[in-house]
Amino acid sequence: MKKGLVLLMGCLFLSVQFVMAEIVSSKYKVEIYGLLKTDFMVSSHGTLVNNYRVYTTQAGRTGRSFRASARGTRLGFNISDGCSITGKIETDFIGLSESVVAGKAGTSSDLRLRHANINVNYDQVDLLVGQTWYLTTLEFPDTINDYFLRNSGNLWGRTPQMRLSFTTSGDTRLHAAVARPSAKLTDAAGTHAAQPAIQIKAETKVSGVKLSAAGSYGKWRNTTTDQYGDVDLMIAGFSVPFSSFKLNGVVWTGQNLSDYLGGLGNFGYGSTPVKASGGFIDLKIKSSPTLWFNIVYGVDNPKDQNIALNGRSKNTTVMGNVGYLLKEKVTVMLEVADLGTQYKLAAGSETRHSTNIQMGVKLPF
Repeated sequence: MKKGLVLLMGCLFLSVQFVMAEIVSSKYKVEIYGLLKTDFMVSSHGTLVNNYRVYTTQAGRTGRSFRASARGTRLGFNISDGCSITGKIETDFIGLSESVVAGKAGTSSDLRLRHANINVNYDQVDLLVGQTWYLTTLEFPDTINDYFLRNSGNLWGRTPQMRLSFTTSGDTRLHAAVARPSAKLTDAAGTHAAQPAIQIKAETKVSGVKLSAAGSYGKWRNTTTDQYGDVDLMIAGFSVPFSSFKLNGVVWTGQNLSDYLGGLGNFGYGSTPVKASGGFIDLKIKSSPTLWFNIVYGVDNPKDQNIALNGRSKNTTVMGNVGYLLKEKVTVMLEVADLGTQYKLAAGSETRHSTNIQMGVKLPF
């Protein structure tokens, strides 16, 4: 009996080894990468979305708060055939807002899909299919907060799309994408319009200076009233390197930009679109290989005309941070930011401020 059991276990072990060998012997090279990250934050006034600054609240959570989170941790896989085919899968744990059951937010840190795409190269042309960034920001502002100036001047998002990119003989790249018009994972007003969003972008480099210009057009349809809302955007970015510092930023204008994290979430259908403009500027100073500083200003300014009373009518962020390479790749950063949110009132407006002090420790691998 024992000999039979040993023989059975031996056969099972060999079978598992055979299956694993088949999996590992894939022709594609798989590179694992990621980021271990823990954040601590103290806020003088309530802000939306827990550890992630979006805007200062007018009511509800208005007192001081302390938060700590490790949900910014990421895990990713780069896949390549060593020639013309690459792929990417990347996740993090900031998926709490997607855990909605019976209208209530979830209570656990969910795995969230950030990127999942395939790229096929044909000499000067790349075909990308899958989920990746919108064709908007040239470079992100250097902040340890994982919302990267959302609703404070930085327009960004990730969505499933089909994109063609063309590289000229110089340092110029042209992009055109047909994208899901909503970054939400569930069917919503964007997909209800039954047509994709169109995005285009041109970027170039002149004497080391990066320049970009992009545009986007889409249409949303209210799932209740069947009204349509046009979504359009024009944006330009720059990045200027110097010996020990770099200056970069963007300026933009458009309407109904809530899906691009602009316009402070305001949206208007039919003849009442919410127009907005804004941008950010970021000064990066690297004094040594182990010490660097950043000073950032961002603004998101919707026009008041079609904003409801008590609605958010302007958002600004002024912040500075310092980073230090503690040991090998372990980095510690300290950031101080003032987040000011203006609210539209029947007579004038009022601005609520929150001072946020955040410390982050991360280990990329």
